[in-house]
Amino acid sequence: MDYRSVLPKSNPNEDLETISRNKFVLLLDTTLFEVRQEVQRDKGVDLVIEIKEKGHYTNFRFIVQLKATTTGRVKKDASLSYGIEVSNINYLLNYGMPAYYVLYDHRNGHFYVAQANEVFQSLINKYKTLALPATYSYSFCRSLDRQVVDDIYKYTLDSGLLIRRLNAHRNAKGGKVPGGAGIMIDEDNEVYGVEQNLSFIEQCGFRLLNDYAFQQIIEIEQRTYLGGKEAPPMFNYVCGMAYFQKGELLKALDYLKKADRKAAAFQPDQQAILTHILLQATYLLEMMDRETYDQKNKELLAGEKLGSFLEIERAVQEFYHGEGTYADKIQTLYQTVNDIVSAEPDNLGGKITTYSKILHIEMGLLTKDFIENLSTLHWYNCGHLQSELYLYWAVLQEKYAARSKMVLNYAARSSNVPAMANVIMDYMEWLYKTAYIKQFFNNWNSNTRRSPKITSPEVIADLIEKSGALEELYSDCANISLSEAQVLCLILKYQIEDFCGQKELAEKTLKRLEELVEEKELRHSRLEDYKALFKGETEHQAFHLDREMRMGHFYTVVSNSGIDMGFLNELTSKSLTDFEHRLKWSVVEFMEFDLPEIKQ
Repeated sequence: MDYRSVLPKSNPNEDLETISRNKFVLLLDTTLFEVRQEVQRDKGVDLVIEIKEKGHYTNFRFIVQLKATTTGRVKKDASLSYGIEVSNINYLLNYGMPAYYVLYDHRNGHFYVAQANEVFQSLINKYKTLALPATYSYSFCRSLDRQVVDDIYKYTLDSGLLIRRLNAHRNAKGGKVPGGAGIMIDEDNEVYGVEQNLSFIEQCGFRLLNDYAFQQIIEIEQRTYLGGKEAPPMFNYVCGMAYFQKGELLKALDYLKKADRKAAAFQPDQQAILTHILLQATYLLEMMDRETYDQKNKELLAGEKLGSFLEIERAVQEFYHGEGTYADKIQTLYQTVNDIVSAEPDNLGGKITTYSKILHIEMGLLTKDFIENLSTLHWYNCGHLQSELYLYWAVLQEKYAARSKMVLNYAARSSNVPAMANVIMDYMEWLYKTAYIKQFFNNWNSNTRRSPKITSPEVIADLIEKSGALEELYSDCANISLSEAQVLCLILKYQIEDFCGQKELAEKTLKRLEELVEEKELRHSRLEDYKALFKGETEHQAFHLDREMRMGHFYTVVSNSGIDMGFLNELTSKSLTDFEHRLKWSVVEFMEFDLPEIKQ
């Protein structure tokens, strides 16, 4: 008798299962996967596989139901059909982590894979409201290769981390979450507790605003879903301010109005700033006319307990609209600003913002004086003194540049990108204005009363090279989504390129500008300069036309009045010193900026 006749017979199906399991395990890197077989009371799971991360077990697992066939039907699209029990599909779907079907085709040694939820969706899409069958024939089409194995690893890791983050926010005792708020999951599967977000803004909102962390505030706001419930006043206040600074005026207005309805929750200076920004947003969205805006802002600034920010704003408005000469008013502004910043010696951010405003005012004043003084030279037939005036202007420019650099260094050190943007653009505007002012007066002809637009190649090359700072600034502003600063950068860059005759560069910049404004939905009144560019109205062109008209008008008046031009020629000065009494400079001594020396 053959002893084998009384032994159990081998089962071809069991052999096939063993072959498929052994080959499948070989596809998994043992440094990344720990394969465990489900042996006790198996209800439809063959393998439980834990992933490892950097040599550590994670307890993040996925399950596999392993199938094998020698007879499955291969379709024309190379997919392989195989019948799966519907009860097993539901069973795998109930697993809290990823679950997979792996099908082995013994005829060619090929593996297919499908997620259990994909199989379930396919089942539901086919039968919809119909009764479900006991077995569902699913078409496997995805091959199990190295890339898919890597994808399974990453998906399991991400799923495990997501559940870990969710568990940190679950209410272990059951029932409602305190405060009625819930959690948010962002596109990166990061989990955030709404109450945590609200609490963070409540405690750190003003610090974030002072640190110009507008993008961080907006990211917190976007993952704080309240389900129609009212947010705390501080949350509305901080988010409104952040959206305003980013140029998203409609969202800013919505939050600021909500904050304003609970204005009593804020200190008097915080209330004043809220009102000030709310007025600006309303005006910029053309929901308020200029006259009403100016009147309401004037009433606000006439109040008390404004805080240093609005006290500076009041001083600036008094400078622009108060009585007296600019030379006297700038000295008053210097003194007022010094008193305000001295009262808050540790508020370095406030100083930087204030000094950047001073630089902007000085740039506007001095370039205006430069134009008027050059015009006066020519009216008194002293154009030959122009080069001496240029030397004096170069000294002023050097002093202005040194102070700009000082403020810029501090702004960069504290990551105050808005202040950096203001300082860089103001200095570049100084250079741009200087170039087109000199172009006009260098080429002015009193006989023809015209000024040909001729600029030396050296001046053009230098200006184009220095305007590269605007491109760098544009990138810095893009990194933190300061959209309006980006627009202003491109406006100035375009005008410089147009002035320098770089038509191709200018057209590209104008196209970028148009696309940016469209993308960020920034078409509002604050950007009238942008709209003017498409009409061909650049700053240098407007200056040239205006100055040519004014200079020509002077000679016409002199001629029509019967004044002997020869008499004016006799008044000609031999040096700028002889002519100094006719020149007017609004700024003779610059304000000293109180900034400690930066240690290298």
